[in-house]
Amino acid sequence: QSEKRFQTFYNLASEGLCLFTKSFVIVDRNPAFENLFDANHRQVNYLNDILDEGSLNHIRKLIDAGEFLGKPIQLVGIKKDNILFS
Repeated sequence: QSEKRFQTFYNLASEGLCLFTKSFVIVDRNPAFENLFDANHRQVNYLNDILDEGSLNHIRKLIDAGEFLGKPIQLVGIKKDNILFS
């Protein structure tokens, strides 16, 4: 029941969400994420494909410090036309 509720939330969320490994490989993403980054029409397999270098460094530091989970963070994304947004 809990897994079903999570999947419903994950798939219907208006925020783009993804799960990724420590090496920034995206292993899952929700429909809002796919829309935000036009992931159905371009190659988006790594966080490096969609985040600027400052955001990637910030994530690396949080992971290295063991402080990543459960913290909201501000990141800068790169849309398909190379426009930055946060």
